[in-house]
Amino acid sequence: MARIRELENNYFERYTECIMSSYDRIHKSDMDSIENEELRELLSDKEIILNSLNATHDFHLLKFDQQEDGLSSGCNKELEDEIQRTHNEETQRNRKRVIEIITYVERLYYEIEQAEDNIF
Repeated sequence: MARIRELENNYFERYTECIMSSYDRIHKSDMDSIENEELRELLSDKEIILNSLNATHDFHLLKFDQQEDGLSSGCNKELEDEIQRTHNEETQRNRKRVIEIITYVERLYYEIEQAEDNIF
């Protein structure tokens, strides 16, 4: 994600330079040649343009953060699920092994008793 942020920052810087260069060119030329009143009003205020650019940049970074959080939480969830599954499997395997050992010991006791009965 660091690479994506770096690319976004570079894009933002170049885009801002381009917009400010265009802004300066427009203001050096005749603003009265712009017929659309709303466009002339928007282009007359440098702060509005910079705020819009910064808002767009912040929105992009927010989206990157959300995507990173989603990926991170997804990986964490998968890891937790795998750990839980492994834990359950190992618990079952251990229980089966304990039952096998207990059964073996009981069979040995039985065989010892049988051998003792045959001797006496």
